[in-house]
Amino acid sequence: MAKKKLGEPEQTKPDLTPMIDVVFQLLIFFVLVTEMAQAELEVLTLPTADQAVPDQNPDRKRMILNVNQAGDIKFRRKAMNQKELYEMLKLEAAIGPRDPTNKALSGRAVLIRGDIHAEYKHIQMIMQECAKVGIWKLELAATAPTGTKK
Repeated sequence: MAKKKLGEPEQTKPDLTPMIDVVFQLLIFFVLVTEMAQAELEVLTLPTADQAVPDQNPDRKRMILNVNQAGDIKFRRKAMNQKELYEMLKLEAAIGPRDPTNKALSGRAVLIRGDIHAEYKHIQMIMQECAKVGIWKLELAATAPTGTKK
């Protein structure tokens, strides 16, 4: 058995258990956050557009409305009728930021993701309801045609 000399510093080993716990907690956090970020996106076949550009810096607070083939309008996976949509948009416009150039308008952005087989009247209805409450920042989701690079 080795004897320690007087005045020699004692060797200590760091305990890595807390660090490993923190790494696992961070891993779980990022997996859950990623899942929640994708929860607003329904599985849809988006229309193609020649002028489609990638969504580089989306507004993190924008609302995402999905319209499936049957014309069902969904917000955060919850189906809504026209009255519920209007009430929700009205509330969002009221509590959201104001447009800096015109205080009567809402600064809230809305992304409309419509399935290629959905009738346009459902998309039009969403646009009309947004206009009624003063939301004017509307985005339509589309994909670039295959074989093109943007």
